Amino acid sequence: MGNGHELYWVDWGNQDIKNPIFTCTGDRGKALASGHSTSSTRPRQRVVFHDQRGSGRSTPFASTKHNTTADLLSDINQLKQHLGFETVFSIRKFLGSTLSLLYAIANPGAVEKNAHRGNFPGPRCRR
Repeated sequence: MGNGHELYWVDWGNQDIKNPIFTCTGDRGKALASGHSTSSTRPRQRVVFHDQRGSGRSTPFASTKHNTTADLLSDINQLKQHLGFETVFSIRKFLGSTLSLLYAIANPGAVEKNAHRGNFPGPRCRR
């Protein structure tokens, strides 16, 4: 991904699907791809799980260096391009919801649908 970061990801399920569900951890420091359960997802789908920079099995763990919102959005785009996807269906929660919305705004047409839970507006938006 650049600047010493390596992204851990899992491409699971029906490989014939060209518009997968993309999901990532909702919190920095927590793992998703490294601890995902295939029993919670139906094999007729295709899901790409990834641990964002600094979380789970992505390295370096818990690093905040070169770990900005712009870096995280770039990582999503690079992974999507690496896997050859034009569009994705995105499921996120908490901070991941915010990243998903920002990614969709910055990349019109790249996200077919978004499903969010527990949006995280950031510290400046809290009352």
